Amino acid sequence: MTSLFSATRAQVVAVLLAWPQIATEPVRRIAQYAGTSSGLAHDVLRLLHEDGYLVGDDAKYAAPAEAPRLLDAWTANYRTGLRKRLHLGSFQSDLSRWIAAPHEVLVGGEMAIPELLQPSSVTVYVHQLERSLMAGQRMVPTEDAANTEVLRRFWTAPSGVETTSIPWPLTYAELATSQDARVRESAVTFRNAHVG
Repeated sequence: MTSLFSATRAQVVAVLLAWPQIATEPVRRIAQYAGTSSGLAHDVLRLLHEDGYLVGDDAKYAAPAEAPRLLDAWTANYRTGLRKRLHLGSFQSDLSRWIAAPHEVLVGGEMAIPELLQPSSVTVYVHQLERSLMAGQRMVPTEDAANTEVLRRFWTAPSGVETTSIPWPLTYAELATSQDARVRESAVTFRNAHVG
């Protein structure tokens, strides 16, 4: 059985949730946004259609019809699927240094919603983990008591979309799957701002 939420397929779902208007674009472009092959993107669109998440047909899909239900299913698989695949390292760092992060770094997780809670950790998205970033941000590798998680940035934003922002479903999934109850509570508020 093919899982709609395997790590690479989840990349396609993430960009469709973030930018539902791209569902009407050519498959090769959707694949480019998701950082996957066109064949995989086509497969995901077909599976989404079969499961009732997309309306239309192979020639022309519409934006996801069941976005809240799709978001729930995608988020439930996030930690053990996509996030695990994207994980580049766990570190201890001074969170205040991430307020003015280097330009090639996108800051997410708790740090993406300072208006909702006082962050105790940060999720950082990079194309690749560079020693210069680790040194500049004084990141110390650790598995215990990590407050900084570095994940690979896989997406390309469509034209007209802010390129310095993380697709909101990634931030939501980080918050909603946190072990910290206060963070999960903030996830509900964050989600309500993005899903009707």
